Amino acid sequence: MGAPSRQSLAVAVIGAGPAGIVAGRELRREGHKVVVFETGDQIGGTWIYNPDVESDPLGLDPSRKKVHSSLYESLRTNLPRESMGFRDYPFVIREGRDNRRFPGHREVFHYLNDFARDFELRDLVRFKTEVFEVERMKNGRWMVRSRKVGMDGDDDPVIMNEVYDGVVVCKGHYTEPRIAEISGPPYFFYVLIHGLGSKYTATIIVFLSHFEIKYQYHFPFLKIDDIVTVDDNRVGPLYKHIFPPLLGPGLSFIGIPWKAIPFPMFELQSKWVACVLSGRVALPSQEEMMEDVKSFYRKLEADGCPKRYTHDIWDNKFDYSDWLAAECGYPPVEEWRKQMILATWKNYASRPENYRNEWEDHHLVLQAHKDFQQC
Repeated sequence: MGAPSRQSLAVAVIGAGPAGIVAGRELRREGHKVVVFETGDQIGGTWIYNPDVESDPLGLDPSRKKVHSSLYESLRTNLPRESMGFRDYPFVIREGRDNRRFPGHREVFHYLNDFARDFELRDLVRFKTEVFEVERMKNGRWMVRSRKVGMDGDDDPVIMNEVYDGVVVCKGHYTEPRIAEISGPPYFFYVLIHGLGSKYTATIIVFLSHFEIKYQYHFPFLKIDDIVTVDDNRVGPLYKHIFPPLLGPGLSFIGIPWKAIPFPMFELQSKWVACVLSGRVALPSQEEMMEDVKSFYRKLEADGCPKRYTHDIWDNKFDYSDWLAAECGYPPVEEWRKQMILATWKNYASRPENYRNEWEDHHLVLQAHKDFQQC
């Protein structure tokens, strides 16, 4: 029998950060017609540095002007560049730029824009266009309503109503602030300190309170009758952190898991979504996917894992990525990349202040560069 035929669909991708641009590439590679919606005027998502701060730091005012960046000026990566790049587009040193193994955020921004340029992805992106509503139609397709942003106040906003076969949500989770919700009365302790040789006495008030951290994921544009909800930082139900069982494959999410190796994971998630949408790979039935999700939740509960850590995949980050790779017929994560991540974590644990400048994994770097030369 020959290979299964592929269907070409119209797919909307929401967000032009790392997840959105690699999703756009993989969807286009699979033969789909892709539009990437981006509220800002640049590619890069959270890697676009903005020194401005929001007028409402707690994020409680919905009308506030949002600053879509969580970067600080001196931020450097906590992963070596060799391990964090897309698998077929190595994060190499370029002349005249930041050549450190753990570069600053501007170098990551440049890398993402190099990626978009070399794969001609900018033509897929509608900049300054905000998706404000995504709704499933009776025929199973998706109505996507968007508007141009950044126009003069006297101009009427340009509203676009468009129908797509699929929607891929790549909206990052570093925009909405995580606010401490105080769940009980604080306890006050007074500490009296007498300075030796001093005539002054200082009283320090220490506030102690038990609180829960919540609402990092935020998808107000999804009008899907609470089929997918965000509950204590759990987005669900999602099959393998990507497909809602009742709405897949038409609706999918890229980049939900955290404590992962982000860019390679985005790439593999996108490959899977692309080939599921084309019909080259089939999803399990709705019932099977839902049972898988429930089984996953039961395991988390049995392990004593709080709901807000549902998408923390650190302990099985490689198994998860290898599973995705196998689903879409792609090789597993390179062994050198796995070992490099583990070596970096070990180095960080032993010397957190210097691990970016001192490392002992030269043999892994050499192996990485050998692989890069074959790309």
